[in-house]
Amino acid sequence: MLLPCRTAQVPLLYYHHRCGVSGLGALTENAILRLEMEAQDALYAALENFPGPLGPVASAAMKVRCFPLGGASRPYSEPSNNTLTKEVSHLLTMPSAICDMIKEGIYLVT
Repeated sequence: MLLPCRTAQVPLLYYHHRCGVSGLGALTENAILRLEMEAQDALYAALENFPGPLGPVASAAMKVRCFPLGGASRPYSEPSNNTLTKEVSHLLTMPSAICDMIKEGIYLVT
């Protein structure tokens, strides 16, 4: 479970070091929203797979503890902010400072 938390540090550190790049905020926000959802889904999947004869009992007890209100206490869902998704898509597909930043260090045959 520690891996998603460490993984979330990468976009934040990248943003910190490259904060002057136009559009990097939207890209970072989109990445963090997706990582939050993936961490929550990984926890829920782990709770679904308790082994042994008492697995279902342990699973139910942990679900009540981690998500006391069921689906209402699972705050992260698939990012539905279409404007953010469209902005990130536009930044990555059109010539922009983000594209130039991603191309740094990549050998391109012209």
